[in-house]
Amino acid sequence: MTFRTTGTALATTELASTLRTSIDLQESVSAAIQVVYEDAAPAAVTFDGSDAQIVDVDANTIVSEAHGYVTGLKVAATTAGTLPTGLSATDYYVIKVDADTLKLATSLANAVAGTAVNITAVGVGNSTLTPATSAGNVAKLQESVDGTNWTDVSGKTVTISTSAGNALWEYTGSSRYLAVLYTPSAGQVSLAVKVSLVR
Repeated sequence: MTFRTTGTALATTELASTLRTSIDLQESVSAAIQVVYEDAAPAAVTFDGSDAQIVDVDANTIVSEAHGYVTGLKVAATTAGTLPTGLSATDYYVIKVDADTLKLATSLANAVAGTAVNITAVGVGNSTLTPATSAGNVAKLQESVDGTNWTDVSGKTVTISTSAGNALWEYTGSSRYLAVLYTPSAGQVSLAVKVSLVR
């Protein structure tokens, strides 16, 4: 996902996977970039793993109304009975199908690619998916001459954990393009990027 902005813009999203917002400076002589962030970790969800209407083995999906999870969120799977066949009591990464449906992947890369765990049979009793606590997530300012090759701008990095906050970065360099790169470690955050360009 890429947000392209000219002038003042606000891009807001909840995410648990890598995101780069690209900014074309065009004729600008400087830019001010504000990154506003907060922990957006949703609650654990419990589902009846023995219900074929909840666990769809043909689609490899789990139904949980208004789960609030985004693709890439790391969750721990546990159960009071037996997990659906294909799942084990370990960590998975969410693939958000829609607001009420999700799939699970074995890695962040698989979640982003949409490669889900193959569920072959329902389980027994209730199972729970518990999101990882936000920790060690990083947002940083990058610059590029061509919009393809990116380098970090020194001193323009913020580490995001469970607290809310913001970073305000001024840029007066000579590159044509800027980007805010968000790299996850654990958890889910709400991230907004506001850009003001001075021509």
